[in-house]
This record gives sequence, C-alpha cells and structure tokens, in this order.
Amino acid sequence: MTPGRRALLGSALFTLCTAALADCRDKECELPASWNEFTAVTLTFSEGDSKGTTWSGVFDHKTHDFLIDVQVREPVPMKGTVGMVGGRVMISKGLTLRRGAEIDAIDGPVLSMRIALIVLGRLFPDGPNSVIGLEQVGRDDDVGIKFATPSAMASIAAPWRASGAVENYKAGAVTFDLTLTVPAQTPTAKTATGTLNFKGRLSMRAEPVFRENASLDGWTVYGVGGQAPQLKTIADLRKIIAEKRRD
Repeated sequence: MTPGRRALLGSALFTLCTAALADCRDKECELPASWNEFTAVTLTFSEGDSKGTTWSGVFDHKTHDFLIDVQVREPVPMKGTVGMVGGRVMISKGLTLRRGAEIDAIDGPVLSMRIALIVLGRLFPDGPNSVIGLEQVGRDDDVGIKFATPSAMASIAAPWRASGAVENYKAGAVTFDLTLTVPAQTPTAKTATGTLNFKGRLSMRAEPVFRENASLDGWTVYGVGGQAPQLKTIADLRKIIAEKRRD
C-alpha cells in the first residue's frame, strides 16, 4: 500500500493511508470495551448522496477468525466474501481484487466498522446498556477519530458532529443510523464540510465463523504460495498457520 492511496472507501473525507501502527492508543481512538464485544456487525457506509457499500461480518476475537460479506454498489457493483483465518491467512470468494492490494478488501470494512464503534463509544461511553430503547442523538466533538490496522489507518478530523438515532433491543442487538458532518480534507473540496453516513446493526453471532471441515472449493487463498492447491478445508489452513508459528 503506497502513501495516500485510497482503499475501497475511495473517499476524500474518510482517508486511508499507510501506518506502521498495529493498533492505536491515544485519545482519538479510545473505545470503551463494552462496545468491542459484539461479534456480528452489519454496516452500510456512504459519503454524501452516494449509494455506498454494505459489509456484513462475523468475528471470533479468540481465534482471530472473521468473515465479511461485501456488497459494493458503485462505481462498479460487486458482491463477494472476504475473510481471515487465525489472523494470518486471507481468503476471498466472488471478488475481483487488484493484485498487490488484496488487503484493501479487509482494511475497508474493518476500519469502517471500528470507526462506527468509536463514534458509538463517544455517544454512549457507558456502553450499549446505557442506550434505552430508541434514542435520538447529537454530539459535537473536538477530538478527532482514528483507527489503524497493521496495513492502513482511517481518520476523521475534528471538529465533527454526529446526529441520528441509536436503538437497543432487548434481544441484545443495537441498531444505528448516524450522519457525521466532518471537515473537508482537501483544498479543492466544493464545501468546507462533508457528510459520512453509518447505518448498521451490532449483535452476537450464532455460529462459529468457520467450521473446521468447511471446504475451500471456490475460495482464493492468499499467503500460502504453492501450497494453495493442496488445501482442501479450513482445518488444512489451521495446520499451515500452526507450522508458520513454529518457524
């Protein structure tokens, strides 16, 4: 990933850039632990009036597995699935990914979901249980937002404003429909501010992210070199990961 290059979000307001940080530890990226416990996340992100992109992911924080369904509406409609096994091996199906930039398919949704969680943490610092039924929200904030993966970082500059609605269901799911008004980050922007839209649902997954006997037929496996044709199941990938850890 080269400096300043946009990933899947492609936004002048929601920038993606390289980062040496594997995580983020300052005030701009603090997230109350209770907002980090959900294991199923659906998010539609859009800028302004664009149609946006929808991601629906399930996560296992212990095994570092995750699987994300992707629906891109523009500029070219595309549907598929991308995931990570054991936090080490990336897999994809149904997506046309640019060679050398395949990790963008993971960075885009993960960064967007994390930013949404950080915003929710700012709105409700005492966690999801502090949301009572359907609540209309509005917050002006003079602290920016950022979150990094090992390969990219997303940031929203201050000051920004969040408005919209958040609802907590008794079944343990939280839905949100938020608009962020943020400063333009390029001198050529037509207006001084822009809008980012985050609409989604947080809940707990009902099943494992991967079943060990799940077939890899139809999946593209990255980072295993010439061993890919011999890998038949998720269990085979686990063995490769275990071998790499011993090396």
